[in-house]
Amino acid sequence: MKSPSSQPVLLITRAVILLTMGLIAVAATILVAGAVILPFYWTEVAQQIAVEKPGLDTAAFYPWIYVVFALGLVALTLILTIMRKLLAIVGSVAQGDPFAMANAVRLKAIGWQMVALQLIGIPLALAAGEAADLFGRNNVGFDFSLNAVLSILLVFVLAGIFEQGAAMRDELEGTV
Repeated sequence: MKSPSSQPVLLITRAVILLTMGLIAVAATILVAGAVILPFYWTEVAQQIAVEKPGLDTAAFYPWIYVVFALGLVALTLILTIMRKLLAIVGSVAQGDPFAMANAVRLKAIGWQMVALQLIGIPLALAAGEAADLFGRNNVGFDFSLNAVLSILLVFVLAGIFEQGAAMRDELEGTV
């Protein structure tokens, strides 16, 4: 039987998680840089917007940009945290010890962070929609995702399975 650490799926999963974490870090850096730089160039940006969209109230647009930046940063932070916990779970699987209580705790935390992501998505979509409304192009919105709900439920069920597995393993080790 192959050792868990030599399974190609785990190596690919680890690589995808690390790549995703890197992309999240880049996106967060861009958001922060944009939020820091924008005030210095807002006059030029507002003038350019006024040329392209005469009559647009750029003063009304400005705060919505920062709401989108802030909520986007919160969402990216949640996703990064989920990825870090998932990386730790993959590491324990690779070591041959998946049914550890720490993994059950990690999965529960991932589930709650996924709930938070869905909740953050509502004001983020509203803020992005308000900003888009100012341009007269609002195809931004929050869609209820049955897949997201099912994924969240699955994570909580898996957390329970891992918790039960860890308890059973601890009980078995105590009787030997």
